[in-house]
Parts: sequence; C-alpha cells; structure tokens
Amino acid sequence: MRTRDFRLMVLCLLSSLVVGGASVVVQGPLPGDVVTTKTMQALLGPRPAWAEPLSRTATFPLSLVLAAAASALAVAKSGWPAAALPPVAYVSALLWNLVLRAVIHVPRPGGGVVEVAKVSSDSGLPSTFALVYGCVLGVVVAGKSREKLTGRIVDVLALGLVTIGCAARVVLGGHWPSQVISSLLLAFGISFALSLAVPRMRS
Repeated sequence: MRTRDFRLMVLCLLSSLVVGGASVVVQGPLPGDVVTTKTMQALLGPRPAWAEPLSRTATFPLSLVLAAAASALAVAKSGWPAAALPPVAYVSALLWNLVLRAVIHVPRPGGGVVEVAKVSSDSGLPSTFALVYGCVLGVVVAGKSREKLTGRIVDVLALGLVTIGCAARVVLGGHWPSQVISSLLLAFGISFALSLAVPRMRS
C-alpha cells in the first residue's frame, strides 16, 4: 500500500510539473482550456450565486473553518491521530503558494476570451484555492479507513467539495482549467507525502 501511494505521489508531482511547466512556457491557455471554460460557463452560468462564496472558503479566515472541518472528517475516517494532518497540510499549501508565486507568473483568463467575474493581474498559477482544498482535503482522502463504509462516505464528500470548488474557480474565470489541474495535482502530491510520513495513518 505504501509503495502504491509513493508511486501516486511521484505521479501527481511529475504531472503537475508537466502541466504547470507548459502553462509557464505558453503564458496563456493550453489546448482545451478555452472550450472547457466556455462549456462550463454555458452549463452553470458565468457567475453562479454559489461560486464566489465557495471560493472565499479557501482564504483567511474561512480557510481555518475549512481546516477544522477537514480535521473532523479525518477523525471520522481514520481516528484522532489524523486530526493533526489537515492543519499541517493547510500550512504546507500556504507555503507552496507563497514560494511559487514569488518565482513564476502566468496570466489569468482575460475578459476578451471568456467571461471573467473579476479581472486580476495576479498570477493564475498556482491556484490558491486548488492548493488549499487539495492539500487540506487530500490528506483526508489519503488516510486509512477504520470502517469501510464511513471511509467511502468521507472520501466522496471530500472529493466532491474539491471538485465543486475547483469548478467554481473555472466558471468565475479565476483560472484556466489547466492552472487548476496543475495546482490540484501538486496538492495531491503534497497530501500523499504528508500521509506517508505518518505510518500509523496508513493502511
């Protein structure tokens, strides 16, 4: 199990590097980004009422509530020792976000190409939302299940929140899908690394 998870960690990190590296080189949308964004905006609307409030849950102080909720999910799935992992993952996400934004800059979607709820000159890579949600909820998913049904329910809930949240960022025009995917893959890689560092939380 630990060998499999190590391989998944490496795969996530390498995939993140490939997609993120392509974004840095191209300095714009990758193939499929524009059509995916337009399709999602056509289906969900360019500015659904739920998207902006959900986006704010990855920023302080609501991000602390997210970390606490993730700890509760981790306890439900893996027991009390797992409660410490989401806060550690949260801090890790913030540090990676700070470092990467200091060394790279990739433009966010432009209003002339797709609908953009809020124009920003900040780098679209990494996606702070995807990093925070991916790390904080990723360690929950990576944890050992004490009881099979409970573990599956927690995993579905955690991955569902990540999926809906990342969709919100794309629909609002906050990031290109490739930027979200790269950030999420990095977050999952970090999550596997953190969970592997604590053997008693692994199956």
